[in-house]
Amino acid sequence: MSTATSIKKLAFIAAGSFAIAMGTANFNKAQAASIILNDSAPQTVAGQDFNFSFSPVAKSNGTDGVFTIRARGDYTFGFPATESLSIDIDGIFSQSQVTATPANVISNFGFNDNLWEQSFTISGLDLLNITQDSIVNIAVDLLPGVNLSLANASVEATLEYESVPEPASMLGLLAIGAMGAGSALKRKKKGDA
Repeated sequence: MSTATSIKKLAFIAAGSFAIAMGTANFNKAQAASIILNDSAPQTVAGQDFNFSFSPVAKSNGTDGVFTIRARGDYTFGFPATESLSIDIDGIFSQSQVTATPANVISNFGFNDNLWEQSFTISGLDLLNITQDSIVNIAVDLLPGVNLSLANASVEATLEYESVPEPASMLGLLAIGAMGAGSALKRKKKGDA
C-alpha cells in the first residue's frame, strides 16, 4: 500500500471519528420540547362533567410538569363542600374539592361569579405514566352545587411538560456514515476497473 493511500485512509478515519464525536456532542445537547395541552369548554348545566382528550401526545422526559385548572362561574368562597370541582388525569393524578379562594381568584365579577385558577405540580413519574400510551384524558367534574348562574361560566384545563428529545443528530450521523460508505464503495469500484 502506497503512502498516499495510507494517508487517504487515515484522513478518512479521522473525518469519520470527528463526525461521530460531533454527532454525539449534538445528541447530548438535544433539547426537550415544551408541550402544552390545553382545552376549554363552556358550562351548560349545573354540576357538569367535562372530558378533555388529547391524542397523540409526545411522551414525557420524566421531569415534573404543571397542571392548571381555570374556571369561571358559581364558586363562592367558603363553600368547597358544594361549590368545587374534582380533577382526574388518566386515573394517575387526581384532586378533589378544588375551588376558588381569595388567593387564587383572578377576577370577582359578583357573589356567584368568580374567575379563578389553581396549578398543581405533577411528578415526572406520574407524567411518564400519563403519556406512555400517547393519549391523555383529563376529567373535570363540577359538584352539583356549581350552578349555571351566568353565560360566561367555563372550565379550562392545561397540562405542561417536557417531551423526550428527538434524536435528530443521530440521523445526521447515519447520513454522514452512508455518504462515507458510498464514497468508499465508489473508490473501490474505480480501483477494480
